[in-house]
Amino acid sequence: PPQPQPQSPPQPQPQRQQRQLDYTPAQAEQMRPLYEVSAAEPSFPRAATAIVAWQLAVALAEELYYRGFVESAGVLAISYPLRAAGVDIAAAGALPLVEGLPLLVSAALFGLVHAEFVEGAAAAAHADDAAGAGAAGAGGAGL
Repeated sequence: PPQPQPQSPPQPQPQRQQRQLDYTPAQAEQMRPLYEVSAAEPSFPRAATAIVAWQLAVALAEELYYRGFVESAGVLAISYPLRAAGVDIAAAGALPLVEGLPLLVSAALFGLVHAEFVEGAAAAAHADDAAGAGAAGAGGAGL
């Protein structure tokens, strides 16, 4: 019969480098309630459900504001003088202006409001790149 091979002791797994998430102050304040809700729940399915519900609530609120309020108000503001003057907006070919301009303004406003998040993410990415280059340089210095 074949002899059983002695098993070597388990090798310790290399620890993954833990990295703290870098958030701008605005991002951290926005994420604080989400962390409080999800951290208080030990069950993964419930925590995941809380996270999904939170993200949907935030996204839905933004959609309602930018599409439902800002864009609709822009359409009304542009179309009201035309309708008051008796212009048939669709027949006059003004529909792209009446619908398109508020869409562009709403999208630009959305981008402007979220520019801090993009700037903060870019700064964090540059810091990660610099840290990675420093670690690579330090690791190769002993060769």
